[in-house]
Amino acid sequence: MLSQIRGSVVNLNNSIEDAIGPERQNCHQTYDGLLASSSPSRALHLGSGRDRAEKCSQLPDESDVVAFDIDREGLSRNDTGPKVQGDAVTLPFEDESFDLVFTEMVFEHLTQPWDVLAEIDRILTPGGSLLILVPNPLHYYAILSDLTPFWFHELWLRMNGHDSTDIDAFPTEYEWGRLSELLTTANTFDWSIAKLRTFPGPTGYTRLLPFHAAFVLLDRFLARFKQFHVSYIVMYQK
Repeated sequence: MLSQIRGSVVNLNNSIEDAIGPERQNCHQTYDGLLASSSPSRALHLGSGRDRAEKCSQLPDESDVVAFDIDREGLSRNDTGPKVQGDAVTLPFEDESFDLVFTEMVFEHLTQPWDVLAEIDRILTPGGSLLILVPNPLHYYAILSDLTPFWFHELWLRMNGHDSTDIDAFPTEYEWGRLSELLTTANTFDWSIAKLRTFPGPTGYTRLLPFHAAFVLLDRFLARFKQFHVSYIVMYQK
């Protein structure tokens, strides 16, 4: 009964989004397309976890992909060949050893993102690329998320039908990911920005709420201001 009610509310809110929301854009499809169009000889999936969304499958079969994560349990469920467990602040790889580093929905969890970026710069080959999908700390969802306790995040994920919060949910820090920081990063490391895409809300996290329409209208207004979009994809080239 509860799942039926949840499904009905979500379907109604999806219809509301289609009718009054900003044009719906799928950041994961865009991210997957950028991965599929790349052909690295050696790639690092930073913060891969178990790779539930199978991002590694987007890369050519001939690419050598290394899965890296601090979480041993999530990494143990990853089907990628080489797997390395460790902290991204001190990546256990040689200088200039990867021509692609890709990471999705990870940087919001890092307490020292600038140190991690410096490590990525160290291991990237000249001409190599860094592809990041990150939520925007200035979007209202991130602000609300930052104000609520972690146990509530896990509860809300379960209410939204997720059954694996034990290995897929981690505390957020939101120390990096603002549009201004994405631009500053390029200057800091002398990288060029090959791609930059912004994605307006709303997020799927409020579709279970009966007043989801209010968030849709808010995101329709915020769509004109890229600095308040819900997420970004940026591809840097070293």
